[in-house]
Amino acid sequence: MRAVVQRVSKASVRVGGETAGAIGKGFVVLLGVTHDDGAAEADYLARKIAGLRVFEDEAGKMNVGLEEAGGVVLAVSQFTLYGDVRKGRRPSFTAAARPEEALPLYERFCEALAAQGLRVERGVFQAHMKIELINDGPVTLWLDTDDLMADACGKPGGGETMSEDSYLLAEEPPVDLAIAEEMVAELDSYLVGNDLYRTVMARTGRGELKLQMSGGDLLSRLHRLQGERDALSAAEQARLDAVQQSADRAIYSLRTRFHERLGREMKARLDSLRWYLDECQEDRAKCRTEYPFEIRNRQRIEEILKQLGKNASPELMSVLNQVDRRIRQLGQSPGFVWDRRLEKVYPSDRYWYLYQRP
Repeated sequence: MRAVVQRVSKASVRVGGETAGAIGKGFVVLLGVTHDDGAAEADYLARKIAGLRVFEDEAGKMNVGLEEAGGVVLAVSQFTLYGDVRKGRRPSFTAAARPEEALPLYERFCEALAAQGLRVERGVFQAHMKIELINDGPVTLWLDTDDLMADACGKPGGGETMSEDSYLLAEEPPVDLAIAEEMVAELDSYLVGNDLYRTVMARTGRGELKLQMSGGDLLSRLHRLQGERDALSAAEQARLDAVQQSADRAIYSLRTRFHERLGREMKARLDSLRWYLDECQEDRAKCRTEYPFEIRNRQRIEEILKQLGKNASPELMSVLNQVDRRIRQLGQSPGFVWDRRLEKVYPSDRYWYLYQRP
């Protein structure tokens, strides 16, 4: 699911000469839906947009959220966000969901925004609309759940889920192995390209999974599999050995590019942790609930540092030390915060941040 969010001082949408929706200060949200989107994407994207702090405070800094600013949302369905212009001059829209698929999710998205306490005006689905707006700033943001719900943001998408008591549940080792095999198969292409994250489709024992791949996530998954090697059958252990060897060869042959990509990823994960820690000062209950997901960024950084060694940037290490101090200051309610079967994989001396929570 994709959205273009524009901060506006006013906006309106007209259909056939009649005004269908109009707002003053707020957001115009153009929403695109693709085939494998569902309620989870709609709900997550609505929460993300509702939480954006892009209105100025008294000091002129972007530090005020939409509700606090008294803003309203004008939500408009926009299938062209999934237009593909890589071939020829006429866009292809095959990646856009069919209307019967997109309409329920557009409505779900609008309802999820309203559930956040926001007033929502709407366009008219499938109609020819004319939108007038004054972009204030200008401020325009592009949001894609394929990226937002990936590991880089500390949200679902990396092959783990949350239990009802907010503990992180890992995939079973055979599923993890199938995912690792697909990631390694994509590793050369990932390293030759320039994107920090790459979408992969992995066929597993519980169906086809769509995930985001990064260097840190691959390293973390291989570390976890080696730690749970005894849970694999003999044939699966042989597959693990093969995938580890393939990963090692690809990394060795493109080590400079891999290290450059890991440095970029480390910075992105540190930024995510800093934003999370800033939010912890405002909402301790939310901070505690989201800690198991958010702290994945810190664990991925651990695996990145094992690979970078002395090549890690001194500037990034300085930022990491600052972040670690802030994590320790959150409080130390003891107990392993992830799936308890993984305790042996992540010993407390090195992975201390997995043994506390706010």
